[in-house]
Amino acid sequence: MVRLLILFLCATVAVSAAPGLHVQTFGTPGHPAILFLHGGPGYNAASFEIGAAQQLADRGFYVITFDQRGSGRSAGVKGTFSFAEAIADIDSILRAKSVDKAVLVGHSFGGVLAVRAARDLPGRIRGIVLVGAPMDFPETFRTIHRRCEEIYGQRADSTNLGAIRAVATLDSTSILYATGSFSHAMKAGLYTEPVPTDEARSIMQTFRASAESTKMLSFMTMPPVIGFINKERYTTLAYLDTLSFLARTLPIIGLYGEHDGLFDSASVTRLASALGRGNLRVVPQASHSVFLDRRTLFLDVVEAFIRKVETLE
Repeated sequence: MVRLLILFLCATVAVSAAPGLHVQTFGTPGHPAILFLHGGPGYNAASFEIGAAQQLADRGFYVITFDQRGSGRSAGVKGTFSFAEAIADIDSILRAKSVDKAVLVGHSFGGVLAVRAARDLPGRIRGIVLVGAPMDFPETFRTIHRRCEEIYGQRADSTNLGAIRAVATLDSTSILYATGSFSHAMKAGLYTEPVPTDEARSIMQTFRASAESTKMLSFMTMPPVIGFINKERYTTLAYLDTLSFLARTLPIIGLYGEHDGLFDSASVTRLASALGRGNLRVVPQASHSVFLDRRTLFLDVVEAFIRKVETLE
């Protein structure tokens, strides 16, 4: 536990292409590289760092994490908050770490960045692991609204029921639509595994052992949200066709929690179809953050995936 917290707090490196960008590495340079892309926009990589980064390094990988521009511990780094800028940052981090090719682990919104990076940086990405990543945002928002209505109805919570119905009527390209939807998703427990494993409980105890890591658990910054909505209208985007196209030539797998409230059975079926047969796994006793809810399973799947990728090259 102490080792994890020390690594979390101290292993920070600035990247020359973006002064102030918070980057951490785990493991030995030269080993197969993994670059983690956190969710948001506006979240941070802290949960992955404490949950899985060192454990992957212990299995022989060189793991790189970073907080994206304007996010988390990189909150002071200015930017336009566009996909082009985000992909340039990914490229510059890989170059700064002398990594020619990497497997991307994209969590939630980070999955979109992973798909965009694979499309825009051909030859630099060896494969992608999607974790709870929406590939059709309009569908995801509809699922959030419906699930929240169901939960608030079961709770006889008329106040929040009225609130989520109001959010659903807003302009889908607005800040209030995005933040209101995700705020209610959190309030309704859509990100939370209802019956966590002992392993997951232990990880969360480690997380909460530090005031800094506890703060990061819920720390969101608004500039990236505003930027990606204004610049990219990201709440309206769908990437299933792009994902399907990439999956024909690039190894891609998906790990989605059985109790992830951002996806219903129909959306999981469409994701599975885009990825191709056998490349999507629905993980029991897990919600939105599979690497926290079922860490050992996550580590096993990622290791097996990368070893298989190595045999295909």
